[in-house]
Amino acid sequence: MSVLPVEGGEVYPPPMLPKRRSNNVSAAGITRFEKQKLVYTWTVSGVKNWLEDTNDIASTSFRHPNSSEWCAVLSKKDKELCLCFWLKASKEPVKANLKAALSLGGGEKREVYPPLCCTLAGGEKSPPKSVGEAFPAIDDYKNVGDSLIFECEVEIVCVVWHDFPSLSAPETQPVLARDFANLLESQDFADFILRAGGVRIEAHKAVLSARSPVFARMLQQNTKEAQENYVNIEGLEPEVVAEALRYMYSGHALALRDMAQGLLVFADRYDLRELKNQCEVELARRLTVDNAVTYATLAVANSCYVLQKASVDFIRRHLWEVMGTTAWNEAIHSDPASLEKISQLIAMRL
Repeated sequence: MSVLPVEGGEVYPPPMLPKRRSNNVSAAGITRFEKQKLVYTWTVSGVKNWLEDTNDIASTSFRHPNSSEWCAVLSKKDKELCLCFWLKASKEPVKANLKAALSLGGGEKREVYPPLCCTLAGGEKSPPKSVGEAFPAIDDYKNVGDSLIFECEVEIVCVVWHDFPSLSAPETQPVLARDFANLLESQDFADFILRAGGVRIEAHKAVLSARSPVFARMLQQNTKEAQENYVNIEGLEPEVVAEALRYMYSGHALALRDMAQGLLVFADRYDLRELKNQCEVELARRLTVDNAVTYATLAVANSCYVLQKASVDFIRRHLWEVMGTTAWNEAIHSDPASLEKISQLIAMRL
């Protein structure tokens, strides 16, 4: 994944991908405009002992995902404290939304740096704001105590690129694909039945075995399924099974966009690797705050590396928003094991 800030209408070129020697693969990628927010907690202790000859103090550096480096700066002038943000280092000017709050204890916070959108170059500071202005005269901030705890936020709109591992190219034998699709539709010489949701779908053992290692093992001569000539497909809608069969016969899933989740489950269950890879990329393209944890748990349950990485990276960048969704709360109760793994993956990079 690559991240760059958006600034001044400039178009940043995406990172170059290495040339492929073979033309039997295709690449996939996503470009998004995303608001990425960094929250930095800064504790200043011993404020009452502020040295008279010290005008400014700065926090330790903190780095935004777009690689810009920041500090919070507290200044004292005529016994008045002021706060600002310092862009210590950045290759390009950065347009950022800045704000800060002071924790008062008991969960209460007071906004001491109202939201401000400004463009800074490396080494520049944002306009200072008086900490005392956020407090009425009867509630002087000096009574907060000898430690000040600031929550500083830096939000930047970034261009985010994701590139995915090479996908197998779509099967490029249109006549053969058409003929096999017609065979499935006509059901001539069908000798096997897939049952899903009370619906019978006829198919051909030879095609199923040729396309899926799982079906190949299932349809060995002495197996129950081979003798009874049917299998029950649990947990999937008949429409999904029919679309998966279309893919197995023709090499194309025309309803991939609408059925990506179900097709991914089928592809994982019956070891259709190309279809599974296509489903992962399709779902990764559509990641949002509302569906990120759903796709992440789906990826964990079905061993989807590409989708798992993309969804975990997305959740990490939008952690608080995702944790506030209904899907997150549902996952806590319905799939705590997957959510625990997702939380561990998020923590590995924090």
